[in-house]
Amino acid sequence: MWKLKQIFDGEYGCEERQPGEKEKCLVILANEEGEEKTFEANEDWIAAIEKLSANPLMKIIISKPMAKDCQYKKIVVEKKGDGYQAAKYTEKQVFHDNFGVEDLQGYLMEAIHDTFLQVNAWDEKREYSLLISKKGAVTLRAKASKEAPDTVTEHNRKKNYILDEGQVIPPLVDMGIFTAEGKVVRSMYDKYRQINRFVELIDDEIDALPTDQTIRIVDFGCGKSYLTFILYYYLVELKKRDVKITGLDLKADVIYACGPTPMLRALKAYSQEKGILCYLSLEEKMACGIGACLACTCQTKDVDEHSQVHNKRICKDGPVFLAEDIEL
Repeated sequence: MWKLKQIFDGEYGCEERQPGEKEKCLVILANEEGEEKTFEANEDWIAAIEKLSANPLMKIIISKPMAKDCQYKKIVVEKKGDGYQAAKYTEKQVFHDNFGVEDLQGYLMEAIHDTFLQVNAWDEKREYSLLISKKGAVTLRAKASKEAPDTVTEHNRKKNYILDEGQVIPPLVDMGIFTAEGKVVRSMYDKYRQINRFVELIDDEIDALPTDQTIRIVDFGCGKSYLTFILYYYLVELKKRDVKITGLDLKADVIYACGPTPMLRALKAYSQEKGILCYLSLEEKMACGIGACLACTCQTKDVDEHSQVHNKRICKDGPVFLAEDIEL
C-alpha cells in the first residue's frame, strides 16, 4: 500500500513546497517495505486531491482511464467502519485494498496519476467532480448532493449466500468450485459468486412455482451445465420440490426441432442416418396439460409407469423427447 511521504517543489530541488509558489512539484510515496515512488505533478492537480481528500468522503469512483490497455478500468472506494476499502476492476476480476482514513490522499494520488481522468466523490452533503484533461488541466467542482451514498458499518462485510461456504455441496465439489471440506477454491471465487447470484434470482420467484405438481424446466444453451446442476440441487435438495430438467445446448452435432409430424419424422430418420443426437418437441398434441385426459400420448420404446403400456404423456413426460425414444 502506497502512502504519501512528502511533497517538494520541483524547481527548488528538495525544499518543501509552499502553497502558491510553483506549478511543478515532486510527490514522494512510500510503502510498508520501505520502497519509494516519485513522480512530478501539476500543483493544481495536487491541490485538487488535497482539497478532495480533506472532506469526510463516503464513496469515490475513479474512472475514465487514459489508455485502453490500462490494467484497471475503474476503482471504487467506499467508507467502511474506520477506514476505506477500494475495489479495483479489471476486465474480468476485482482486487481489493483496505486502508485508513489518513492514507486516503496518498492512495488517490498513486491511483490517479497518469492513469485516470475523472473522479466523482460524495460525502453526506455534497457531490464532488474532479476532471483532468489530457494536457493536465484540472477542474474540481462541488454541488449539493440529493442523495448520500449508502454506508457500510463493517470494514469487511461478509455476504450471506444461499449456497454458503462451509457447506458440503456435491455439485460445487464436482465442478471444482468447492473443496471436499466445503471451502471455495480461490481461483473459482468469481464463478462461485456468479452461481449464487443465479440462485438468488430463482429464489426471488420460487413462491410463484406450483407446489402440487412436477416443475418442468428446459435449459436451452446449457453448455457445461454448471447452472443446470446447481438449479436442480437448489430446487430438489434445498426446496424439496419435484423437478424434471432437460438441458439442451446449441451445438452443430445436436438437432432440436418442433413442428409438423412429417418434418419431425424426416429429421428423426436423418439424425439416425448421420448419427446425430436429436431432440423433438411434440407440444402440438397437448390438451389438458396435467396428464389426466391421456389425449396427448405418444408411442415410446419404454413402458409408461402410469399406464403400463408403450406410451408417454407429452404434457407430463415431455414435451421434449429424444428422437430415438419415440415413434412417429
